[in-house]
Amino acid sequence: MKNITEIISKLLNRNNLSFEESYGLMNQIMSG
Repeated sequence: MKNITEIISKLLNRNNLSFEESYGLMNQIMSG
């Protein structure tokens, strides 16, 4: 799961999303 979150965080950083937005998206992906 760590690899997935690292990839997701990198993609979100490229999109210049805020930490709260990226954290929310990661929570949705983890729960979904």
